[in-house]
Amino acid sequence: MVKWVYLSPGLPLEIFAEYGNWRKVRDQDGTVGWMYHGLLSGRRTGAIAPWKEGYVPMRDHASSIAPVAARLQTGLVVRLRSCSGTWCRVSGKNGGWSGYVRQQDIWGVYPGEVLP
Repeated sequence: MVKWVYLSPGLPLEIFAEYGNWRKVRDQDGTVGWMYHGLLSGRRTGAIAPWKEGYVPMRDHASSIAPVAARLQTGLVVRLRSCSGTWCRVSGKNGGWSGYVRQQDIWGVYPGEVLP
């Protein structure tokens, strides 16, 4: 039985179980289901603070005192380039812009997780 059809590629999903070629996934809204592994990508993405309203600052450098380069709309899907455990370097899905967002403001990366 099909519960959801995701039409937008690159949406962040958490994989938390595997069975053969199937992966049990959860999306940012908490919806859980099984997906065939061939429909998933290894490219890491995240959503900007979907639990908040408004905007989250993206900074020029990984520091809370660095200049604000842009304000990202909450819920925006971004590409995760790297994460230090505190800050993540993010970019647009097509790589047109990049900057740093506090890791706690991103759904799709665990607290303290380091991505090289």
